[in-house]
Order: sequence, then structure tokens, then C-alpha cells
Amino acid sequence: MCFHNSINTDKQSLEKKYKAKLKGEQKPIFHANAFEYQKWPIIPIKSEFIEQMNWGLIPSWADSPSKIQEIRSKTLNARIETISEKPSFKNAKKCIVPSTGFFEWQLVGNTKIPYFIFVPEMPIFSMAGLFDSHVNTQGELVNTFSILTTEANSLMAEIHNTKKRMPVLLDQKQEQLWLNDELAAEELYVPFDSKKMKAYTIGNTISSKNHNSKEVNAPKVIQVSEQLNLF
Repeated sequence: MCFHNSINTDKQSLEKKYKAKLKGEQKPIFHANAFEYQKWPIIPIKSEFIEQMNWGLIPSWADSPSKIQEIRSKTLNARIETISEKPSFKNAKKCIVPSTGFFEWQLVGNTKIPYFIFVPEMPIFSMAGLFDSHVNTQGELVNTFSILTTEANSLMAEIHNTKKRMPVLLDQKQEQLWLNDELAAEELYVPFDSKKMKAYTIGNTISSKNHNSKEVNAPKVIQVSEQLNLF
């Protein structure tokens, strides 16, 4: 599943890509590596703005701190095949989660090898997402989101070789259709073309205290005798 994502860019590039302005006077929060509940720039359905939301969807009906935390731990991702069956996503609305690349681990024997995965032709690409709004204990309206996942394509099946899942990536035509609510979830079951994606191994910075440093995405050859020859 996609629990580590990267939006390593700048405000101008993000606004140009989506032809939308960052809402209000907010300063954009960009990450080399973000995970679990951190803020992220999100493009909501039928909106002229980019908003910053926390990762981990909290449904509008969640009403207690303990319930909220329990739900959020399970809504960083949402399986696109079952979103219509899950109460957490009943009132959720479509959104786009921008990305410059994401991270996944390949299991080789007892070793987990981290990879950085990206789309060379799209320096900023789009993941399909869902968001919802709830009122917190301070009476504030808070927006949170989840990244949709689907069955892995051939590249991701070799990297994420345990669960064989991947984020739902959108091509440029699908981006606008998704944001205009003109694209059904069922049309995105087929995974993004693996030939348009690239991946390389990275070091263990991603698992260290410096997990959000610029070095986290740097290529590094991992010497594991059983490693699959992907590229």
C-alpha cells in the first residue's frame, strides 16, 4: 500500500500543473518523504483552489477522539474496488493527490529493499484520492484525505511483491474527468501503464531520523544476492 509519498516541488510548478491557486495565504508544505497524517496539497473536486489537508481520512460522522484515531490508521489508503462498501468513504468526495514520486519496499528473503517510483514524462503526476470533512473538538472544520489503490501493474508487482498493490495514477485526460466527477471509480481498476513508470533503489535514509531530507530520494545500489533484476 502507499504509505510514503513525495511532493518535492515548488508552489509555482504546482499551480501551473493544475491551473489552480493555493487557497488563501497558506504557505505550501512540500515533502521529500511524507507519511501518516501529515499535511499535503490537495486539489478537491470542482474547486479552483489547491488546499492543504491531512493524510488519513476522517469521515464526517466520526465523533470521538478514540474513534477518529482508529479510523485514520485504516484510511491512509482506500482500495478502489471496495470504496462503495466501506462506511468510512460513504460521504467522501473525489480529489487529486499530487506526487513527484512514491516509495515502496521489495521483500527479498528477509531483507526489505526501498524503492523510489516515479513517472519520467510527468514531473508532477496525479494520484486519485477521496476526502471528507469533519468538525474537530475545537469546533473547526477539518479536511482529510485518502489515496486510492488498485491491483499492481507488472513493475509494481515485482517491487511491492507482498501485497501487490499500487496507487491509482491518473493520466492527463483522466485528471480533469476525475475532478469534474465525470470518471467512475470502476474505470480506474486497470492500473497505470508500467512502461510509463521508472524505479530505482534508494538508501535507508527513508527509515532514519532524516527521512524528509533531500538525500532520501537519492539512488543507491543495494547489494542483495537474491535481488530481482528489475531494470
